[in-house]
Amino acid sequence: MARRAGEVGESPADMTPAAFGWLLEVFREKAGLKKAGLAREVHCDPSLISRFESGERVPAVEMVHRIDRLLGADGLLVNAYGRVGWYREVAHPEWFQVFAEREARAEEVRRYSISLIPGPCQEPGYAAAVFKRRQINPTPDWIEARVAARISRQARFLADDGPLLSVVLDEAVIRRAVGGPQVMHRQLDHLLALMRRPNIVIQVAPLELGDRTPAGTSFTLLTMPDGQRHLYSESLTSGHFTTDPDEITYYSRAYDWLRGHVLSVPDSAALIRQVMKGLVNSMSAQRSDIEPLRPLAWFKSSSYSDHNGGDCVQPALNLAGSHGAVLVRDSKDPQGPVLSVSPAAWSAFVEAAGRGGFGGI
Repeated sequence: MARRAGEVGESPADMTPAAFGWLLEVFREKAGLKKAGLAREVHCDPSLISRFESGERVPAVEMVHRIDRLLGADGLLVNAYGRVGWYREVAHPEWFQVFAEREARAEEVRRYSISLIPGPCQEPGYAAAVFKRRQINPTPDWIEARVAARISRQARFLADDGPLLSVVLDEAVIRRAVGGPQVMHRQLDHLLALMRRPNIVIQVAPLELGDRTPAGTSFTLLTMPDGQRHLYSESLTSGHFTTDPDEITYYSRAYDWLRGHVLSVPDSAALIRQVMKGLVNSMSAQRSDIEPLRPLAWFKSSSYSDHNGGDCVQPALNLAGSHGAVLVRDSKDPQGPVLSVSPAAWSAFVEAAGRGGFGGI
């Protein structure tokens, strides 16, 4: 495959976002996928693929790995992604910059969160939802810039030789559907992917720990290359750093206590999957509310059902949305309750009734 001069194979940060997008488009078309098809495979909106290919949006590292495998790029997309200077113009809020700079150099990051998924573990949609709820009428550009800055912090933890990232999440964090069920489902799926990485440990503190948790606030412990340790916490508009040995010792012991009493990594993953199933049910219920069951036409037997309805049931096929359900009602009570069964179940019922399988009842 021919490549454009100066786009692939040069030193890191020499590739532009637009060039990466062009390369992604080439591999996508070579694989015979339209943007909508690729979007379905990686569970995102087609407009997001368009923005990746135009260089307007920064894809998460994990998504690039998935797309690379899906398109059979043999690591070329991942390699190209690492050569783009994505975040040279990205800026964190001024009060947060000190923490971001220290986190970028830390050899070990330990985080306890009681309210939100921590930044290094956030999926872009979740991050956008967090920023939207913290701002009155935020502009799309403002949200985009904040999300890009937040996602930029993840790259070093996703590298093969990334530093240790240890996270304890209060169970309420994974049950709080920030951004709605779909966004939260993607976020929890992202957590499961992170948990498979050798340098990332994510555990859940179950609700039954109650007030036995040793800290009532979120905090982060950083260990720097020279061995110095920092304790960080934040309010809505400011960050708080300390290197006080007594405070760091207290919170380090608190974190070690948590690690000893929270769910194991496998049990944490099992709980996350359980919460995800609940979100799927919630999404199904919302879809049902949007696409109510609407019968096309009711049918009844002309030989067994008289003008009063007789002793028959009336079926109707519903084709609204993707339900494809068979609706059933009592022919004597057309305004009464309606049952909804699958086409397979209805076929089995009709076949059994035809054989007299219900004993004439």
